[in-house]
Amino acid sequence: MEDLEATRLCAEAMGIAAHENDDGAIRFLESGIHYRKYDPLHDDAQAMALVKRFDIKLTKRPAYNTWRTV
Repeated sequence: MEDLEATRLCAEAMGIAAHENDDGAIRFLESGIHYRKYDPLHDDAQAMALVKRFDIKLTKRPAYNTWRTV
């Protein structure tokens, strides 16, 4: 799965009516007047909304210097 497809699926899961723009970005109408880029891979607030929506638990594994989901 490529990033663009994953981003589109995330938008759908969040109930966002998004579409792909000519430049390949996923955008959605915000406040009824302008379009905003939907990019949870680079937007922390959008990423955290996904974490909350799907109740994803993250735990740190210090011995391996990594994070995991549970």
